[in-house]
This record gives sequence, C-alpha cells and structure tokens, in this order.
Amino acid sequence: FPRRPGSGTAGERQRREDLPLSIDLTFHLLRTLLELARTQSQRERAEQNRIILNAVGK
Repeated sequence: FPRRPGSGTAGERQRREDLPLSIDLTFHLLRTLLELARTQSQRERAEQNRIILNAVGK
C-alpha cells in the first residue's frame, strides 16, 4: 500500500528513489523508440521536400 509522504526514514526514501522500477524501463524504451520514429519521419519528410523543391527549381 502507498505510504504517506514523510513516512519512513530518509535512508529508506533515498534507496527507493534510486531503484528503477521495471515500468520505468518500459516507459524509457517507449520514449526512445518514439523519438527514433519521429527522427526517421522528419528525415523522410526532409528528403521528400528536397525532391519537390528540386523539381520546381528552388
């Protein structure tokens, strides 16, 4: 059960904050994959824009 803020010793609180949870890793991986997908999408769009601008002579 969740504890109220301020309960427990300072050392116990510090130790819990330092330990990553498995869900933290999951969300970290999700954020990383989303960032990679966004970067790839931007690269593809930039390439498409370059092709279009070359075609119209700009």
